[in-house]
Amino acid sequence: MSGSQEKVPGTSLCEQHRPALAAPAPADFAEWDEQCKVAYIQTLMGSVTKSSLMHLSKFVDEHLKVDFVTVLPDEIIEKIFSHLDPKDVLNCALVSKSWHHVATSSPIWRAMYVQRVQTDETWQEYVRVYGSPLVARYTDERDYFGLYNAISQELSRITVNWRTGNYAKRDIQCDSNGVYCIQYDDTKLVSGLCDNKMRVWELAPLTVRQPLNAPRASVLSPHYSDTQMLQCNSNESTTVSERMSGP
Repeated sequence: MSGSQEKVPGTSLCEQHRPALAAPAPADFAEWDEQCKVAYIQTLMGSVTKSSLMHLSKFVDEHLKVDFVTVLPDEIIEKIFSHLDPKDVLNCALVSKSWHHVATSSPIWRAMYVQRVQTDETWQEYVRVYGSPLVARYTDERDYFGLYNAISQELSRITVNWRTGNYAKRDIQCDSNGVYCIQYDDTKLVSGLCDNKMRVWELAPLTVRQPLNAPRASVLSPHYSDTQMLQCNSNESTTVSERMSGP
């Protein structure tokens, strides 16, 4: 390429058109109204080729791109993100720093956490039984993003443990001809036995209370609260005990 055709550094102009760089723009262009500015630019664009217009189009497109995350109010952005599932929100956090800031903000994840606890029985049970210290720690810091992901990871770990057999198993000897039914909660297990008795087991540590007697029949279905025990028996009778203890 000859010297006259070498490109001017930092531009697309060759040496032949270097003087154009110094050509003065209208001195008061910045003060023109928008209609006059557009008319002036249209006049300039009318003197270039279609190929040049294509390059200009790419330049204009880049300047017209607007990141809604940086211009919309927070409450509108949160409303938009609330229609995404957690996986999609996490993907949004990878787009840019501004998107990461919004996608990990507490208001969005607080709404997701509340909805999950209200609609998912597994989450309800986990939060009820194990979640109090965890919830307190994260909510004190207003970190619902951390809270949601901590619970999600813990439930995933529990699921994997069940599927792979990674859990502790304890056998309970009921000293009976057989077990018809069981009910249990976080602290105790109640078994209905074939020998017309029921046993109440404390789970931590594993100990058995004195057997509860059913009225000359096997227990088919036990139900209980903190103060009462209801037994449905094989002789079509029902027994109500006022407290969870032996006679």
